[in-house]
Amino acid sequence: MPAPIRRTSLVDSVLEALREAIVDGTWAVGEKIPIEAELCAIFGTGRNTLREAIKVLIHAGMLEVRQGHGTIVRSREDSSAVLRRIEMAGWSDHVELLALLEAEVARCAAERRTDADLKQLDASLRKRNAAAPAPGHAKFTADDLAFHLALARASHNVALEELYGLFARSVRTQLAEHVSAVEAHAPAEALHRALVDAVRAQDSKAAVKVAKAITTMMLTTASGESTRTRPAARRLSR
Repeated sequence: MPAPIRRTSLVDSVLEALREAIVDGTWAVGEKIPIEAELCAIFGTGRNTLREAIKVLIHAGMLEVRQGHGTIVRSREDSSAVLRRIEMAGWSDHVELLALLEAEVARCAAERRTDADLKQLDASLRKRNAAAPAPGHAKFTADDLAFHLALARASHNVALEELYGLFARSVRTQLAEHVSAVEAHAPAEALHRALVDAVRAQDSKAAVKVAKAITTMMLTTASGESTRTRPAARRLSR
């Protein structure tokens, strides 16, 4: 049975009109959009409706409010739409991207880590390795993820850290549902220690090599168990 037709609200209508104007280049990136009064006249709407639509586009990364300058076009691409397309990609696509990110995180961390980063990595690794593998191993999964997020923070690249976090949470959570905790824990313990040692020594080549070995081991273990139940793509956690 067909779904009921959704009635488009005024905010949705204005939002779509604004989005189309930005995408079409009515206002260039870096250019200030017209003041509220002008936009209200253009779209035939009230200030409250216009403000709600602008808020959505600010959140989507298309507009930006700059003190003393007004509202500026930040991007012609809707970041929320990009994220939706990424979310719809297959699980294998997510895994391939995570593998690339793991290697780059390791390289950057080895080159840029601080003494404070090393202390956090050591603490996270001890906690991860102390987590006893058991059925329903939520704690081990959480501690393993916490270690890798600490490594991402040590990269001192905010964009890389955020992007890595999105895929690490999604992929590792799905893998945990299909991989035995014991299989994931024992072989990887030595590799994770080797990764921290490489970062400590600021040996970026060794760090990348170990990071790739960890990813390969994780996926090899998963492939053996997931032939029966391959994880489906899941909404990325933000």
